[in-house]
Amino acid sequence: MIFVSRYASLLVAATIVALSIQLSSAELPPGYEDVMWCPEGYCDQAVKLDLVGPKSSFHICYDPSSNSTLDEVWTGELSDSIASDGWVANPDPCLKDGEDDK
Repeated sequence: MIFVSRYASLLVAATIVALSIQLSSAELPPGYEDVMWCPEGYCDQAVKLDLVGPKSSFHICYDPSSNSTLDEVWTGELSDSIASDGWVANPDPCLKDGEDDK
């Protein structure tokens, strides 16, 4: 009987932990990832992941003309990061296949 109640308690605790992890976005607080920077000519390519994390986990700089990617730089008032000269703040989202640039 003691084994069953311990097992039930562990199961409840594991369920609570799993739900709390799933419900949290794990996004950094304001001031760390406020502005995304990419080199000129690159767009903001959304990255689809089945997990949670900071904004930077879900974006990458993409150059459609050369089909190349670069890691983006994120800045904010609480961040020490600095974008290189010639990089663009909050680049336009990349167009999906078949979309026209209007």
